[in-house]
Amino acid sequence: MDRRQTSATTLGVLGLICVFMLVFGLTQATKGFPKSSFGGSTPVCVDKTIPKGSKVRTGDITVSVFNAGQRSGLASKTMEQLIVRGFGPGDSGNARRSGVKRVEVRAAQQDTAARLVAAQFGAGTRVVTDKELLGVGIVVVVGDDFKALIKKSPRKMKAAEDTRVCTPPLD
Repeated sequence: MDRRQTSATTLGVLGLICVFMLVFGLTQATKGFPKSSFGGSTPVCVDKTIPKGSKVRTGDITVSVFNAGQRSGLASKTMEQLIVRGFGPGDSGNARRSGVKRVEVRAAQQDTAARLVAAQFGAGTRVVTDKELLGVGIVVVVGDDFKALIKKSPRKMKAAEDTRVCTPPLD
């Protein structure tokens, strides 16, 4: 094969590769997003009742974390720490004028799930049921005086009552 034939063959092969990549790229670009992205139909959590006497585990609970202070990133940092401990991620953001100095756990009812979340923040952490739930699951509102989760906290508790939780869905 002389030099001209080699060049023509090389250009032909490169042209075919370019056409293939163009078709592949257009196919991928027009495929759309998966259902779970951008407001898809997969819920953040699913309601489940854990019977009295059973164990409520961190993996059974979805938490939402909101920042009531001026420190930037406090809610997301706290959410990351809770996820490491096994909790399912819910909503996150800023809480408007909540008056929370350190931490407040908000729940629909005083139950084992709410107490397990509160236990991550140490003794004296209040669980309140009379305030707005800003997100799904158990809601944690952190303020500027909050530093970190306590080092040794339970990962499960025996349910003292039937406990309704918003649990992360199975994939």
